[in-house]
Amino acid sequence: MECKKGGVQMPENLLLFLLDEDLRTLARPLRLMGFDTSTFASESASLQSKLDQARDEFRTLVTPDRKTAEAAILAGSPRVILLESKPNENTDSLLSRFLEANPDALRIARNENFFFCRCVNCNTRTLPISKDLASDRVPQDVLSKSERFSICPRCEKVTWDGIYEEQQRRRFRALFQAISDRF
Repeated sequence: MECKKGGVQMPENLLLFLLDEDLRTLARPLRLMGFDTSTFASESASLQSKLDQARDEFRTLVTPDRKTAEAAILAGSPRVILLESKPNENTDSLLSRFLEANPDALRIARNENFFFCRCVNCNTRTLPISKDLASDRVPQDVLSKSERFSICPRCEKVTWDGIYEEQQRRRFRALFQAISDRF
């Protein structure tokens, strides 16, 4: 399946990420940008299970742990990002460093047509639905203000264009500009 926003299609397996539990705060903004982003099934996952999950799902392992990154490289994983987190670092700072370390992700993220194509809760691709189908699932004031609606086929969460979406777009634009200004 492909995500279609504004006539642009994002291939299903363009970039797949698997975040270590210490970086799970990145999952939401990466999903908002349209990236297929998973976290480990268990916080107590063994190193081997992390490596197996990354390999089996063809994901880039993103970890703040040097030992995990080294073990992944030694195990032959071609895709590992070492992103050491800093104490009390906010999500935008961490996201900025992640995008700076991953130029392909930054290039893709700048294409806003991919934004809001994934459920932030379960990472499933969302599907567009008509206003009529959304009418019994959203507040009445939303129906009068919004024209575009999407649903997650897995958890059935309904989303719509609105203030939150525009706030996140502005947030990401500012982040991209700050990254550009540094280079």
